[in-house]
Amino acid sequence: MKSLFWKETIDVYTKPGGTTINKQVFEVDLILILKFKDFYEKEYEYKVGENCISESMAYLIENYIYKKTLPNPNDFPYRVVKFVCDYMIPGFSSDSLRMIALCDACLMHPFPGLALYNSLIRLKETFENMTPEMIFDFVIGQDILDLSGAKGKKVQQLYNCLYESAKCKMLEYFTTECYDDMIKWIVQIFDAAYSLRSNNWHYMLDIARGKDIRNNRKFLEALDAIGCPVIMNNANVLTYIRNNSITYDVQPPILNVISQIYSIFKVSTLSENTHKCQLSEWCKNYFKKTGANDLTSEGDKCFYAPWERISTEELFHCFFGQIWFTWGLKNVKPVNKEMK
Repeated sequence: MKSLFWKETIDVYTKPGGTTINKQVFEVDLILILKFKDFYEKEYEYKVGENCISESMAYLIENYIYKKTLPNPNDFPYRVVKFVCDYMIPGFSSDSLRMIALCDACLMHPFPGLALYNSLIRLKETFENMTPEMIFDFVIGQDILDLSGAKGKKVQQLYNCLYESAKCKMLEYFTTECYDDMIKWIVQIFDAAYSLRSNNWHYMLDIARGKDIRNNRKFLEALDAIGCPVIMNNANVLTYIRNNSITYDVQPPILNVISQIYSIFKVSTLSENTHKCQLSEWCKNYFKKTGANDLTSEGDKCFYAPWERISTEELFHCFFGQIWFTWGLKNVKPVNKEMK
């Protein structure tokens, strides 16, 4: 979809999708579809959900802060919400803060795409007299929440449940005491993020209004409270920011390893039964800095089979091998089924 170019919206509608409630599977209209035509007159159906709503919001905030500075983004996913809004409520997207509020509030729902659809239907007659904060509050209000299946639960209740569930699931990745400091760090990140939202539901609007992030008070307060787990650019340069109160050691590459293992098993990233470890360049610099043996220059496991870094000596230095070993995968060799 990234290479597609939108020309014209044909329709916006919902389609049935499966959801599990109390261990029962139900088919209900919860998938939002943008049907559009490209410049070759070919028609497509694009599913509108959490990813494109969050990416649309991120671009809207960046573009609001740095007006006329950013290059035009790809239509998909960065302009999808605009296409939906322009079709359902012409004129709504003319106010970036209004759009940011809408996206942010929809992401508080269990089905963000469905929330976007239901919200726009009901905002059509009133949005022009509403501030961005009023838009946000309306979208997380009980009427729209119940249309998303909240069954009377208020947004704070849903947020509490999601916060506890997400934190617990994240902590389940760390199965041995050698990751106790990582557990403390993860708890700190989740708790700080939870408090930030609970104390100020509109903080994303405050960040957007704060202008240049180098002097943006709300952004800097959020960054100081939460930190930033891991950022890796296209050159495999890795960095992270931790809360100033953290004095213990953490191992940020572990989070990248977890993501890579997930991609091996779920996203089929194997090519001819190999998988290049994305941390290899970072590890090379790490070994140089610490004076440890450079595993990246010993054989080709880092480039073709990082799951084989499980010898006693390798486990002292290889983050990928450590996670693979502690998860009980030492005898597992990933196989690309398509190559069989």
